[in-house]
Amino acid sequence: MKEYKKQGTMELPFHSPMEKEKWYKYKCNSCNFEDEIPEFILDELFVLSKLEGVEGDGTNCPECGFKMKPQGFIYR
Repeated sequence: MKEYKKQGTMELPFHSPMEKEKWYKYKCNSCNFEDEIPEFILDELFVLSKLEGVEGDGTNCPECGFKMKPQGFIYR
């Protein structure tokens, strides 16, 4: 099983340290894996899926491959 460790604050390109970034909380309903994904990553995955004609938004669980569900968001 892969081990994931959360890092403190992530430095984002073209981002002011004074601005808070929106992060979405996701949880896998199959294995209960939880993760937080920055909004800009979700935006990129959405655009990529539309350009390549792929269904889904790329939020599959890295542990079991099941679709992860959004649980809310936080600002960091």
